[in-house]
This record gives sequence, structure tokens and C-alpha cells, in this order.
Amino acid sequence: MIEQPLEHRAGISLYQQLVQRLTSRIRAGHLAPGVQLPSVRELAKATGVNALTVLKAYAALEQQQLIVTRWGKGSFVAATPPTPVSRGTDAHLSMLIDGFLAEALPLAASPQRLLELLNQRLHAT
Repeated sequence: MIEQPLEHRAGISLYQQLVQRLTSRIRAGHLAPGVQLPSVRELAKATGVNALTVLKAYAALEQQQLIVTRWGKGSFVAATPPTPVSRGTDAHLSMLIDGFLAEALPLAASPQRLLELLNQRLHAT
């Protein structure tokens, strides 16, 4: 479900990382509509986070209409997840940026170097 382990020292909370990764997987179609997500306990154990963190992430995904929770049955990917435009492009971009930063900052020599590389990339396109 989550390919890479969550970064405990990434500067981005584990909750935000979890929401971002699940959102990206749903939007990319890696988690198809109707697919059942792991239980809160299963995902907590698999990711090494507190069950309350997973519960909070699932609640955020449900609020964004990306998943639905059926009492006694579990959480499932929504049949028709909203498009990024319908829920706010800026919010979606913020989540993507958070995920990028969680992975890129530990690899960069400094935040300034990361900005330099980003600027070079932006101007090359």
C-alpha cells in the first residue's frame, strides 16, 4: 500500500505523509475505486505509526471524498474520486509539494541547494 517507509525526521508530520501518499496512489489509479484499504490497525502496524494517526489520515481522506468508510466493513476508495480541480488545485498542489519535500529535503545538501536545483529545472522547461 505504501511503497516507501514514512520519514520520521522529514520535517513533515507522519499524518501528512500518509495522507499525501494515499492521495497520490488514489489519484494515480494505483488504488482503484472500490478497493478496500487496510484496517487502521493493519496500516498502523505496516507503517510503524500510531493507530490514531492512521485514523486521522483516513478521516482527512474521507473529508476530501477520496474514500468512504462503512461501519463494520472498513474503508474503501470512493467510486468516483473528485478531480483535483473540484476540490481545489492549490490544496492538491500543497499535498504534492509536501510529499516532494519529505523525500527531497533529506537528500539535499541544504534547502538553498534544493531551491537552486528546482529553479534550474523550472527554467529548463
